[in-house]
Amino acid sequence: MTTDLSAEPLWPRLRPILVLLMVYLAMGVLLCPRGDFPTNDDWAYARVVKRLLETGELQLNGWVVATLLFQVVWGALFCLATGFSFLALRISTLVMSFLGVLAFYGILREYGFRRTTALAGTLTLAANPLYVSLSYTFMTDVPALTMMLLAAWFTLHGLRHDRTGWLLAGSGCALGAFLIRQTSLVMPIAFAAWIVLAGRDIRRPVRKALAVAAIPAIGAALTLLWYHLIHGVPATYNARAFVSPGTAVALTPQRTFVFLQYLGLF
Repeated sequence: MTTDLSAEPLWPRLRPILVLLMVYLAMGVLLCPRGDFPTNDDWAYARVVKRLLETGELQLNGWVVATLLFQVVWGALFCLATGFSFLALRISTLVMSFLGVLAFYGILREYGFRRTTALAGTLTLAANPLYVSLSYTFMTDVPALTMMLLAAWFTLHGLRHDRTGWLLAGSGCALGAFLIRQTSLVMPIAFAAWIVLAGRDIRRPVRKALAVAAIPAIGAALTLLWYHLIHGVPATYNARAFVSPGTAVALTPQRTFVFLQYLGLF
């Protein structure tokens, strides 16, 4: 069962959004994002924004291993009115965080969940300790997840209702996610593979797969070429961004144990 969101009355559609907005405002009052100071590792990302605002140059530093382009531009937009500050950057992430929970609500509605059930499910994301704490930083975690959720929502809607415009919008969001964190590229690849494999149930599977994957694939290739051949990256970038297969295998047990700890806590 799927839900055609455009066919519903306006007020019932707005009510869950208002509830989520009130929850966010209440958390903002309790947690108070004020203060011009960095949190966690976001000082490294904030320095890139500061340099862009002051000199007009996009210059990564040795700590950064993410693609980061979209997040830097997004954060800089929030600094235009008052100048650079960590508060403005935190607000930019909070806006992204709210868009992420709206996208998650939309995904649940696409799968046919009732509004109350979808809202309850969305609140589990909005109140997740990691999601909340990272929403009050300028780290890449929440912005990348938000863009992936938006990509998933738009793509699901486009596939279920045969709307190419929504597929292209999802593809654009997937590119935006890649331009924050490289690992986000797995999402359009997975969607394209699913579309082709389920081709007997979906009209024009190859065309739809291209609509989903072409924009992020081309954008990712051009971005990497620009970074490495034209713009340049710090000497430590490749060493921090890429690990050898042996190192990856050696780290797997430790990372799995940490993952299971988080899963158990949640």
